[in-house]
Amino acid sequence: MAGLGALISCPPSAADALADALAARGSDVARHRAGSATLIVRAALPIVHELDGCVAVVDGVAELSALLSAYRQKGPSGLLGGPDPYALILRDPKRHGLMLARNGDGPPLYYAQTVTGILVASEPEALLAAGVPAVPDQQVVADFLDTGACDASDRTFYTALRRVLPGQVLALDIEVTDHTPAVSRRPRAMSARMALRWAITPGRLGVRLTQGPVSAAVYGATEAAEIPVKVIAESAQAPLAGKLDLAEYVADVGEPLPDLESYLIWDTARRVAGEIDALLDAAPPGTHLARLADRVGSRYGVELRFPRCDAAADADWSELAVSMPPVAPPPSTADVLRRIGPDLAASVLHGAPSVAAVGQLGALLDGDPSAAEALFRRHVLAYWLARHAPATPAEPPPDDVVAGGRTWRRTPVETDILQPGDPLPEKLAWYVAETASGATEPWYVLVSAKAVAVTQGRVRPVWEITPGIAARCVSALTGEPPWLAQSAIAYGSGSRAIMAAFCGRLRLARLADRFVTAPMRAVRPPRDAAAGAGRIGVTGPPRYGDDVAQEVLDTLAKVLTEAEYAQLAGCAVVGPTGLWGWAGPGTPDLVSALGTGDPFGDRRTPVVLAFAQPLRAARTPAGRKPSRRPRR
Repeated sequence: MAGLGALISCPPSAADALADALAARGSDVARHRAGSATLIVRAALPIVHELDGCVAVVDGVAELSALLSAYRQKGPSGLLGGPDPYALILRDPKRHGLMLARNGDGPPLYYAQTVTGILVASEPEALLAAGVPAVPDQQVVADFLDTGACDASDRTFYTALRRVLPGQVLALDIEVTDHTPAVSRRPRAMSARMALRWAITPGRLGVRLTQGPVSAAVYGATEAAEIPVKVIAESAQAPLAGKLDLAEYVADVGEPLPDLESYLIWDTARRVAGEIDALLDAAPPGTHLARLADRVGSRYGVELRFPRCDAAADADWSELAVSMPPVAPPPSTADVLRRIGPDLAASVLHGAPSVAAVGQLGALLDGDPSAAEALFRRHVLAYWLARHAPATPAEPPPDDVVAGGRTWRRTPVETDILQPGDPLPEKLAWYVAETASGATEPWYVLVSAKAVAVTQGRVRPVWEITPGIAARCVSALTGEPPWLAQSAIAYGSGSRAIMAAFCGRLRLARLADRFVTAPMRAVRPPRDAAAGAGRIGVTGPPRYGDDVAQEVLDTLAKVLTEAEYAQLAGCAVVGPTGLWGWAGPGTPDLVSALGTGDPFGDRRTPVVLAFAQPLRAARTPAGRKPSRRPRR
């Protein structure tokens, strides 16, 4: 499928960015610039049509001479006509703006009006690449999460972007004018038998078999046509074989799609690309299927055909159904989500976690599938939002701190992901020994209190936490999630938590701090950048910090050389709230200074080594050379 684009009053760099973003839709680019307007088409054989002074680019099958003649006679409504779907952008020198038309369920068209000009493209990503801000439309996002609605109106998932609806003609200038004729030009629904005849044409066809009479009717129609067809029945089990490839899926379809069925269709098409030209599928009607078909066709060269969408809603498919090869039952959305539980939990818990969604997650993992569809939509949406999240800053280099009259180089040490029950000293010893090899100056080992708590099993999945009355009161006063308040209460008391929240509401920060104990203050919510259990669970304070620090020292004594161990001044368990454990001959006060500023961060660095930098020799003033002049 071709990629269309148009710009008015935009810099050349925006046109270049738009054309580059449509690269998946064709290898060559054709452009036409007239005054402040530029029309772009990207395809294998791109053509910019020039007729009677008008310039047009088309995606699909359209008789332009007839359309332009109708346009001259009837106005913008004449750009719609014929049974074939297409998308069209027209530049009329007699008008200031652009004409956009989408005949039937033709390829999508998106547009944006900025303070400087107008942009149009076949995909939202092209408009974003040209400089339109990627700000999510919160109302569209909310409707999608609640009902799965998408592509049902001109609004998109982006605040600044709009779409041309099927069978619509728009005049795009300072204002948007709808010239769609009162009588819809969309093709009327036909019988199931005619829909099947329309879908089956000679060529390399494929049929994705699923259970039900519609799929059996599609299979029977291909058998009756005596056309060699590739039958695809194993794709339904693909998501059960491993992790869903949602990152690539969202990158292909652009905006979220509402169900697992859409993912299965996409996954099937990309796996059989090159083997077939068209794929017949029995998916039920949906406004999002046109976008799915457009993206699959442009990325993988497979045309998606949905006979059920073209047939009347009351068509009796059972009369056309025939016996077909055995088909395994498709995986339920609930089963798929349970298999990817940690990834799903991260999608639910990060960003702005919803109390209701956390409850739905817990119910799903306990065996209740009622909220599976809503959770799947939330999971897909999280991947879409991640595409537009700010880039993660680069890892900072080892930093120096001054403590005890010396400069110390703090070096984070990356290790394997720590899990509950892991033997922490043995897990860290090899990494520490490798990093500290050849140390000739005093050095300290700083172990993250959060890592110690995780290995001690003091991290609890959010959906397993049941908030009590006190936690709900704290949540009402502070706005924090009730499950986080309940976790803090578990390491203190409900009365302390309520009093602290009440004082905080009155802006009495010092008084509030008096009610919060150190263990309560150490409770940490799930962190998106964290690894392992800390990404989906609430982490509490560590226990027996002194014993843990001593065990780390005892283990290091077995793997370090005598010279390296002689310079080891101690081991400390350090958290954002202070020192939780200490062992060694050094000074704990010095270690507290070395642990300032949370040197661990959210990286996979549960241990930081602090090395004393060599002392510089003191400079002595050089002696003066004796004067050659004799004294008088």
